[in-house]
Amino acid sequence: MWIPVVIGAAVGAVVGLVISKNKDKKVNNSSTANTSYKPTPKQSATPEEKYDLGKAYMYYWYKKEIRVNYQKAYELLSEAAASNHVGAMVELGNLCKSGDLGKYRYVEAKGWYEKAANLGSVDGICKLGYMYHYGLGTINNKAKAKELYETAAKKGSKEAKYRLLYLK
Repeated sequence: MWIPVVIGAAVGAVVGLVISKNKDKKVNNSSTANTSYKPTPKQSATPEEKYDLGKAYMYYWYKKEIRVNYQKAYELLSEAAASNHVGAMVELGNLCKSGDLGKYRYVEAKGWYEKAANLGSVDGICKLGYMYHYGLGTINNKAKAKELYETAAKKGSKEAKYRLLYLK
């Protein structure tokens, strides 16, 4: 095929051009060079921006070189959740349920899932069903879990459909 050859030639030409343009530039290889990216939300960051940055701190976002920092994630997600960002509420529930903040916070996780579910989040409904299913932060109530899973499944949650299969 001629397409890979043409693309390869074009890439080679661009790389060669960049190398020839930059061959005389000095590179700072000192150990004092600031190579770490330390993101901070703007004073007027939107809830969506705080949510994205909170998730980055929660899951390690390699492109931005952000290291996992669950406390920072909790702070940013809480700020986003204060503006009724349902995704942030679900992630806060996940963070509290996981124990990554130092201890398991099931009651708080259930509260975040309830808030998200009340605002119409399908993930919030499904995860609230999980809390009732396994009695995390609440009493074990399989009937309530089934009801929540069915509601989420009707709204398109694949996770809820899966959990309904194994609800006993």
